[in-house]
Amino acid sequence: MGLFCANIILSKPVHEQALEHLREAGLKAFVAQDVAITVVAEQRIEEQDASWLYELTSELSRQCRCAALGAIIHDSDILMLALAENGLVIDSYNSCPGYFEEQATDADLLPAGGAPLALAEAFGAESNVTALAEILSTGAPGSADDNAYAFEDDRYVDLCEALGLPKWAAFFCYSAAERHEWPDGLDAGNVRAV
Repeated sequence: MGLFCANIILSKPVHEQALEHLREAGLKAFVAQDVAITVVAEQRIEEQDASWLYELTSELSRQCRCAALGAIIHDSDILMLALAENGLVIDSYNSCPGYFEEQATDADLLPAGGAPLALAEAFGAESNVTALAEILSTGAPGSADDNAYAFEDDRYVDLCEALGLPKWAAFFCYSAAERHEWPDGLDAGNVRAV
């Protein structure tokens, strides 16, 4: 069994605003802070609910007045992303849109969406646009791409690193936080529950 993980990375250290919004909305979540970012691991997106990922990513972007990158890793086989600014989803990405199709063609298994420049600008990583484009366009597990990622969690780590984000941001998720299991590099003292 692969990794099931989901979170939303906010482009600024806005943990208090995020906590307030989550509390007012009655949501269960863990919020991790860093000197430059905030990462939200919320219970419902952990259940692989993509429509809720889009909605909550948009809400947090609006409430916290910053860019937000929502991500779902499904069984290490699919990476779905939603990038929001000012409360609007401006880009979406699916590393393997044909994953659940019985009659999927090779083209259905290639990544769809993903705006490297928008991601780079949202997180101040403009010098890494080329690397981001390569990360987003590389095939998913099972695709005909000879350079395909074996696991989508590896793609998400590469994406986070290209955006200048700490590696732990890729692995901070609700189920692990609920068990008080923290990704390497994340100090448990920087995590708060709602």
